Amino acid sequence: MNLLCPNCQKMLTIDEQYAGQMMRCPLCSGTFLVPSLAPAHVAAGSTPGPEPAPTYGFAGSSSSPPRTELPETVVVEKATSQPTPEPTPPAPPSGYTRTHVLRLNAEILPWIAPVCLALIFILLFFNWDGLYPGGYGVYTQSAWGSAFASFSADPVGEKVLQAGQPLRDNLHASWVLILFLLVFLPLLVLAVASVVVPRLQLKLPPAVQQLMPWKSAIIAGLAALALVLLLFQLLLGLGLENAAARMVDNQFTDQAAAAQTPEDHQTLAIEKGRALDGYSPGRGFGLRMTVILSLLAIAGAGLDFWMERRGNRPRPRLDVSW
Repeated sequence: MNLLCPNCQKMLTIDEQYAGQMMRCPLCSGTFLVPSLAPAHVAAGSTPGPEPAPTYGFAGSSSSPPRTELPETVVVEKATSQPTPEPTPPAPPSGYTRTHVLRLNAEILPWIAPVCLALIFILLFFNWDGLYPGGYGVYTQSAWGSAFASFSADPVGEKVLQAGQPLRDNLHASWVLILFLLVFLPLLVLAVASVVVPRLQLKLPPAVQQLMPWKSAIIAGLAALALVLLLFQLLLGLGLENAAARMVDNQFTDQAAAAQTPEDHQTLAIEKGRALDGYSPGRGFGLRMTVILSLLAIAGAGLDFWMERRGNRPRPRLDVSW
C-alpha cells in the first residue's frame, strides 16, 4: 500500500502485512499507525477482488495514477509494532537490599544540546578574560570583544592604571574566535530547529528530509568543531591578556636590547613577569562555563543519535545496588 507519512509528508510504500501496526518513517524517524485494510479484503475465505489502484493521499485528487508513476516513493522494508518492553530489574545481589535502575531518557536527550547552546549564547556577553588587579575587573572583555578587539574599562580602575590607550594600541581582533562565532551561530539555529520543527509538522524540502535522521550527528559534529576552535584560541591566548603581555614587552625594549648574559635574560624575564602580574590577567566565569556546556552539548547530541540508531531496542541502563 502507498500512503503519506503524517510527520514529513513523504510518500511511503508499505507491505500490507503491517496494516494496523505502528511504523517508523525511515526519513524523519517519526512513528505513525498504518491504516487497517478494509474488512472485505482481509476476511477469511473471501475471494480477493481486483487489486485497487494505489492512492496518493492528496486532497482533492479524484484519479489514481498507476503504481509505476509514484513520485519518489520510499519503501519501508522493516516494520516494528511496539518498542521492545523494558526487562524487569534483577533482584539485588547477595548482601544488598536495594537496586535502582538508571536509564537514558529518549524524551530529554534531544533537548540537551539546544539548551546548552542557548546558554552559551547568553555567556557570549559575559566576561571571558580581563585584567583583575586587586581582584577588581578593571579591564574586561566578552567573547565579542575578544573577537573584534574591544573591551570595557572600570572608571575607578582606569584612573589608577591609566592603561586603556596602551591596551587599545596592542589589542588585535581574533580570526579564530570569529570562525568560532561563524560556526556557533548557525549551530544554535540548527539545534533549536531540530526540536521545534518536528513538533510543528511542517512540510520540509526533500533535501532537508533526507538529512533529518542525521540531525543529531550533524549537531554533535558542529559543536565539536566549535569547541576545537575555542580550545585553539585558548592556546593562543585571549585578547586582553595578549595585549597586556605586548604592552609589558614594549616597556622593556631597551633592557631586552642590552641583555647579553644568561643572568641578564633571567633578570629581564623576572622583571617582565612582575610587571605583568601587576595587571593580574585572568579568565572569567563565562569562558569556563562555555567549555563545560560545549562538552555537554556534544555528549547530549551524540547520545541522542546513538539512541535513534538503536530503534526499538531497550534503553541502555545502569543498575546501582546498595
